[in-house]
Amino acid sequence: MEFHFKPRKDILIIFTCDPNDINTITYKQVQDLCIQNKIEWKNQTYSGFITQLKNDFFSALNGRIKFSKEERQELAKESKFKCALCKCCVKEVKFEIDHNIPLSRGGTNEKSNLQVLCKACHLIKTSNEHETGQYIKVNDTESTFNKQVQDVFDSPLSQTHAFVEKAYFKELEEDKIIYSIDINKCRKNILYYGKFDYCVFTVFDKVEEFKGTIIRPGLYYVESDNYMPLRGNGWYYHNMICYCIE
Repeated sequence: MEFHFKPRKDILIIFTCDPNDINTITYKQVQDLCIQNKIEWKNQTYSGFITQLKNDFFSALNGRIKFSKEERQELAKESKFKCALCKCCVKEVKFEIDHNIPLSRGGTNEKSNLQVLCKACHLIKTSNEHETGQYIKVNDTESTFNKQVQDVFDSPLSQTHAFVEKAYFKELEEDKIIYSIDINKCRKNILYYGKFDYCVFTVFDKVEEFKGTIIRPGLYYVESDNYMPLRGNGWYYHNMICYCIE
């Protein structure tokens, strides 16, 4: 089990644990990790701590905040301890803080956009927003393609060639040894330390003739007889284009 957490650009924390050793992690160690990462200690397991750390990280990216007990009580008091929809008393039932306009649609965490709902009403409201299309959560790291761009990615000219390199050597003597080099975690390290922006495509992207001078993040078609680092004619990302031009 492994979870990579990057709180700042210059800091990378890797939490890792062999499932066979999970019983060797004491509650005291988990408690210390909770204190270090400002997570409430609830006698949770190490797996529970990792899950909560991950959820808090992605919530912060989306602008979602965790309301303190004092903030929740203040909002409940301002609503006269009543659910904004069914008007039931929230002193006796669990309640949740809801955004009138969802964060995904440009809503904010300002008080004017917050309301107190009982759990049942919050569930119904969220379900209705999904059904009517008012709440659409777009994955910020996932690409979507229209048919034209999908055809480009499915084309043989767009294929990657990892792990399929063929090397042809002359027959070696028995006492000779061939050494090879493998790079570990290259994909993760590209995301962590890459100097270029990462491309995310949408259905609005389309193939256009390049007429500019500035190489922007994207995919470019190149005709070339170069086979190192290129592979002849094909589609290449902007970082490869910049490297070849330089």
